[in-house]
Amino acid sequence: MPFGKNPKIKILKQTKPGMCGGTDATLDTGAPRTVNSREIVFFEASSMAPLPPDNIRKSRDVLHGFYAFAYPSGLGVFTLLELKAQRFQDNPRVCEFALLEDDFLPELAELIMRHKVAENNGFHSRTHGLPENFGGSVTVRYKSGELISISDNQTPILTYSACADFAALFKKALSGSKAACPSPDNISLIKYREERGEDDFRRAALTILADGSGVIKKESRFSGPDIYESEKPVSPETVSAILRNIADTGLLLWNALPESSYPGGSAEKELAFVLRDGSELVIPGDRDPPEPIRQGFFNVELELNVKN
Repeated sequence: MPFGKNPKIKILKQTKPGMCGGTDATLDTGAPRTVNSREIVFFEASSMAPLPPDNIRKSRDVLHGFYAFAYPSGLGVFTLLELKAQRFQDNPRVCEFALLEDDFLPELAELIMRHKVAENNGFHSRTHGLPENFGGSVTVRYKSGELISISDNQTPILTYSACADFAALFKKALSGSKAACPSPDNISLIKYREERGEDDFRRAALTILADGSGVIKKESRFSGPDIYESEKPVSPETVSAILRNIADTGLLLWNALPESSYPGGSAEKELAFVLRDGSELVIPGDRDPPEPIRQGFFNVELELNVKN
């Protein structure tokens, strides 16, 4: 939350030191309430939906909330949509993502204008102690440098109509042409590398065998002359779980994601996937994925470097 000495930041509510619960809220009075640019370079939005209009309130298709992410790179537009709807009672969250060949962001920019999302630009509110986010957040960056930034974890920040329109647009976009992505089933070798300096590293390699099992070989050095090596077989169930995580989190598409603004410590990390045709795909550890698939890299790192 943008607390600080910026004279344009107006403190609306502020909890007292040591206070349990309460709300902190600020308003950036310098944030523009209209945006002129139509060229989006980053979009991330989530919101619980307010009560729907009476004519659809009893529908089994009523929308309860959504999370949407779009990032245009030279490889395509990485797009993700997660929905929470009443009809998905057994699996209340439905998530779909893809690297899209077609650019739907101009249409997204028009939708942002139509629903006047920027009217609340600069407002941030956090109520402490809530068990989950009952509101939402919006971050939109434009090539012009313009920014929309809103958050409130207590109250929905978009109208029901806006939530439904954003969800519909992303569903339509995700039904379009998708860039090719290698199948995790074609992976024959996974390599993990972590460098903290010339004499401080961790390396692991999982070779996937014909019967579905695997062998993990590791070597590490901890700021000293000794290199520690180990080798361990892993079960087909473990290999299957790793490949399923790669598929479920779109890890082989992460080169199309933005770099993180908050590097994770001093270590340089990467995962390399060798396919059965001999080609290799390298995913650096500094990507900034959308929330529903954020654990993808870490899950593989955990299996190769820690658990096995």
